[in-house]
Amino acid sequence: QKSLSAIPSRPLMLIIAVNRVQDMFQAPLAKAEHDDFIGVEGTKVTDRLTVDPSDPVSLLNLLEEGCHLDDERYKSNIYNTSHIGDFFIKQSTDDSHMESDNLKSRDASESAPTHPKVSVLIPVHCGPPYVASHSIISIIMQPIEEFRLLHKRNGSNHEKAILSPMQIVLVDDRCKDGSIDSMISSCNDLLKSRKDVYFQLQDHRCASGYQNPNTDQRISISLDIVRSPRAGIACALNHGLAYCRADLIARMDADDVATPHRLLSQIRFIRANPSFAAAGTSTVLFSENQTANGKGDNEQYSNLILPYDDLAENAGSRCVLRPSLSISDPGFMAWAMFFTCSISHPSVVFQRNIVREMGGYDETITHCEDYELWLRLLNRNCKSIVCLPFVGLWHRKHNQSSSCVGLKIQRKEADKACCRAIEKTLHLTNDDDGLLSFDQVSILRNPSSAQSSESLDIAAKLLLRLESSFLTKNYDHLTRQEIALVKLDCNARIGELATIIITKFGNEDKTGLDHKGGAGMRSFAWKSWCERCPEKQLERLSLICHTRT
Repeated sequence: QKSLSAIPSRPLMLIIAVNRVQDMFQAPLAKAEHDDFIGVEGTKVTDRLTVDPSDPVSLLNLLEEGCHLDDERYKSNIYNTSHIGDFFIKQSTDDSHMESDNLKSRDASESAPTHPKVSVLIPVHCGPPYVASHSIISIIMQPIEEFRLLHKRNGSNHEKAILSPMQIVLVDDRCKDGSIDSMISSCNDLLKSRKDVYFQLQDHRCASGYQNPNTDQRISISLDIVRSPRAGIACALNHGLAYCRADLIARMDADDVATPHRLLSQIRFIRANPSFAAAGTSTVLFSENQTANGKGDNEQYSNLILPYDDLAENAGSRCVLRPSLSISDPGFMAWAMFFTCSISHPSVVFQRNIVREMGGYDETITHCEDYELWLRLLNRNCKSIVCLPFVGLWHRKHNQSSSCVGLKIQRKEADKACCRAIEKTLHLTNDDDGLLSFDQVSILRNPSSAQSSESLDIAAKLLLRLESSFLTKNYDHLTRQEIALVKLDCNARIGELATIIITKFGNEDKTGLDHKGGAGMRSFAWKSWCERCPEKQLERLSLICHTRT
């Protein structure tokens, strides 16, 4: 019997009502008034309940009277914990007036030039070809899946699509293995039999183009192929970004696979929450039949099915390594980004104008251009990036993956980018004498690399200073839960530094340690751990006993 997995392959909604608590404490079931909501078309919606929000009968009567819950509103919000419920009702609209607006919008769309709703940016260095083919199929299917969903819900196609017209921009980053040709071929093979898709290809490398003869534009997809002027992923992304015509840019890699409705969910969220510059998702890490160390499939996740595997070439067994669940509290993720990149780059949808205002990707960076960009965005606004709580991407790990090559360079570049971000948070300038060094940040991010207990104590001082500056700078923007999470995480990192000091370098005689943090203690990290976490005395006593034996 296969084990079950709690990781959904697509967004789900779970509603729980605790009626006994509501009855006993007279707590409202729903909010009486909501903040302004930005609709799909950019219009502001303000709504408030006209009935008693603590009376479940009154709320149910609204539905019996013909009101309908607005499921798009629910999909555009993140629910991480218990809260007073949201009761979103669709705005009532006169049917004849709505039909007239639909006719006007269709007439306008036929006379106006098409402008893509989303541009998907895919740099291509090496696939291999069958992998790249699978990747673009998972993107092509996004507007097709949306069309099916609209048709199933409404029985017609008058409702405006969110993903169509779609633009896909392939950036030729010195690709020599035929991956781009394979992607073009896959698009043609998939769409040639569909009468509801208008497909246009423009190869800017050789000034050639193609479009299918279908005039039915219920689904419109354009494919632009450009050549990067210089080597490097950052240059390829900046060059491709210049060709993207949509306001929202979806990132994708040529060796990954998007899950059904991924782009639909992300674009709905960003349109409803325009304060966020970027929205990513959780991912599933997978490889071919065997992992890099020769191990076979992980039975724990064997029930997870690779999306669109039936449409891809060389379809075979896949090895799921593990799900990678991202942090869904944006304020806490901003803190966690000092220590590791907490968002998967190819899972992100971002606002083009905001990224261009930040200067785009830093082309001096070769392996962590995304991490450096996220840190710049978060320095300006700690809640500019969010990860939505669903799996939107299958992230492939193989020998040709750029993340598997140059790991040392990647770590060094990430440490440097983080060092600059910490300096900005601490408001350090070039006039400050030796207050922050690259080695300090490197040890803070990777404590096991420390060569002395003194360096770990310095890292502990930097950590506490960073915590204070981060919370002071962003206090007005963080929720109480996010502030508590930052403090808990800092406590855990202090404990890690103190633990490495005693297990790797020290004993009671050398460092003056005791489990309560006595006056004779000489280790700053250990003393800070004792002061911040007095309930951890048993753990500290165990460590001291371990070093003595």
